[in-house]
Amino acid sequence: MKTAWFREAHSPMRCMWGLGLLLLGACRSEPPAPPLPVRVTYSEQIAPILEKNCVECHQPGQAAPFALRTYYDARRWAAMLVETVQQDRMPPWHADSHGEFEDEKRVTVWEKRLLAAWLQAGAPEGTPLAPPSPEHPSPEWRLGKPDLVLEPSESFTLAAAGGDVYRHFVLPTTLPEHRYLAAVEIQPGNRKIVHHVTAFVDRSHRARKRDAADPGSGYTTGGELGFVPIGTLGGWAPGNQPHRLPRDTGISLAKGADVVLQIHYHKVGTVEKDRTRVGLYFAKTLPRRRMRSIALETRELTIPAGNADVTVRASTVLTTSVMLYSLMPHMHYRGKAMTVTALLPSGEERPLLHVPRYDFQWQRTYRFRRPFPLPEGTELRLEAHFDNSAANPRNPVHPPCTVHWGENSTDEMCTAFLGVTIDDEDIPAGRLSYAFGFTGIDGL
Repeated sequence: MKTAWFREAHSPMRCMWGLGLLLLGACRSEPPAPPLPVRVTYSEQIAPILEKNCVECHQPGQAAPFALRTYYDARRWAAMLVETVQQDRMPPWHADSHGEFEDEKRVTVWEKRLLAAWLQAGAPEGTPLAPPSPEHPSPEWRLGKPDLVLEPSESFTLAAAGGDVYRHFVLPTTLPEHRYLAAVEIQPGNRKIVHHVTAFVDRSHRARKRDAADPGSGYTTGGELGFVPIGTLGGWAPGNQPHRLPRDTGISLAKGADVVLQIHYHKVGTVEKDRTRVGLYFAKTLPRRRMRSIALETRELTIPAGNADVTVRASTVLTTSVMLYSLMPHMHYRGKAMTVTALLPSGEERPLLHVPRYDFQWQRTYRFRRPFPLPEGTELRLEAHFDNSAANPRNPVHPPCTVHWGENSTDEMCTAFLGVTIDDEDIPAGRLSYAFGFTGIDGL
């Protein structure tokens, strides 16, 4: 399937963002492991491994179901911890990578041996460590105090049963001038029911009219927005962490615009409340390039029931040169693997991302350590694999049924979101490119 062009991620289907920092680095293997210490203890060897790979999520208020901040936490979950690490199920880093991405969460072979030796020895503590501070490392905002916090005026109540709900919450910014953002952090109020969040920018104020006509907090549609956005600020999905943009780049936020949070809710059998909020971090200086989120995707999906390996492909050719900063694969419960490659005009084929173990519950944006140039004429190719068999433990429908593209979590999607800047777009000069069929100028 060859798409006609790249389209900027404004629609709810292109529901993510993945803006960040990157580099495609050379592959490297691990150096030879030294002999194991005579005695492996939590304090000396295990605590640093957990701090590097696990504690970010395994602490109060974060995505993981239990904490791993102290020795007593680690001892309680020692057997499960070692098993999941040995099987590469944890930490949830699903890309086949070798140091080219920021914040890689990978336990080395040496660290796996240390964990196994510690469990076999009875999980000894060693010299007791000072207890972690109650405030650290779990601040209210992961990126620090925002310059502006936006949230609905009241909570939204989700019914116990029925289909998925797309609810839109209009958050006026009342900004007196055009601003650029260095970061956006979205905090789901109730992670049990929040499937994903996308923040759109509305300068027409049409979303306000939809909100006023719908009782309660926000307004509901069948997946569409009800207005034409002039940009996106990013979003949230399980496993995705906020981050600051690279220097000299920024996300555009027009003067007087509204931020509209589109929240996809999934019902869980009990009445639940949610009040999701968003923190905005203003750029201190005018950036040189606007960060954009665009989507390489296909909606021509037919995934037959019972098939454990369905291959889906999409491709497009760049009509202008870009700098690539990040990639985020997006499928639903039947998605199991995705590969994105670039065929350069020179004929060289270059791998960009390979995710052999996709997990819908841990959707990560893979941010390269340095930006990666893709010249005009580059063909981007996506290959995805889906498992729609009864043997797939994540399959939401039993017995399996034939699945097509759709907005509900029980449907499927096949998208790679790319964070890019455009080479011929110069913010100070006010020049903008329409090379990808962009529909908005974002206030410039």
